[in-house]
Amino acid sequence: MNAKWFSKSCSDMKIFLVGFMGCGKSTIGRMLAREQRCSYIDMDRQLVARHNLSINEMFSKYGESFFRKSEQEFLTEIVDRDEPMIVVATGGGVACNPDNMDMMLKSGVVIYLKRTREGLLRRLVAGQHSRPLISGKTPEEIGEFIDKTLAEREPHYLRANITIDCDYIGDAAIVDIVRMALDYESRERSK
Repeated sequence: MNAKWFSKSCSDMKIFLVGFMGCGKSTIGRMLAREQRCSYIDMDRQLVARHNLSINEMFSKYGESFFRKSEQEFLTEIVDRDEPMIVVATGGGVACNPDNMDMMLKSGVVIYLKRTREGLLRRLVAGQHSRPLISGKTPEEIGEFIDKTLAEREPHYLRANITIDCDYIGDAAIVDIVRMALDYESRERSK
């Protein structure tokens, strides 16, 4: 785990989970919110409900730029919410817009759930049907997509306050690591 400590009190912040598609943001987000007894937002699911279209349909009907603009508008709404603590599972591309990342870093703590190419490939091949950017691709093509896209996105993800290498630990352990990092920061601030 790599942590760049942040300036918000742990009981009064928004927690943004970022990382490549399939890294576990939604699963970890739900688990963390349940443990912290706070609100949870899955940005992709909320955008699907808001537009009454699947992500695949939004991409094919309106294009990626429409989807990215919708993400940014929704992120702004989340940041502006007057709610003491929220766990947010962002879409895989949200952090790649520097304005979005600045917004998240300013309003809370950003946690990068990092996985290796091999870890991502295993997870994405199993669930590719629900992901518009890789739907219908062979495992080799998905691997090439990961190589290219992760190389573009990882510099943005690495701006996060905390980076957790997730490949060789289970979801419950990842939640424990996040909690320990947040607890440590809370204790440091109360000194």
